[in-house]
Amino acid sequence: MNKIYIIAGTGDQFKIFSRQLAELMTESGISFNMCDFVYVDSIENLLGCRYKPRAYKVGTWRERNDIDDISQFLLSVHASITEDFIEVML
Repeated sequence: MNKIYIIAGTGDQFKIFSRQLAELMTESGISFNMCDFVYVDSIENLLGCRYKPRAYKVGTWRERNDIDDISQFLLSVHASITEDFIEVML
């Protein structure tokens, strides 16, 4: 499976979201490994990502100081971006 990039406001929001996403994927019969989930805590985590990656923006991502740079990078690689697909408890 390709990496799934998760842009969350905090590391805790990433952990909650990735557990919830893992449950949904398991229920749907989609095979994955937890190391496929990448917490984007800086734009450096996106370097080397492949064309058209899958990304989720969750929690308080809007409050991040680097969100414009991250969003611009994801647009440049034609990422599939989903915002708040699963509600993350704050």
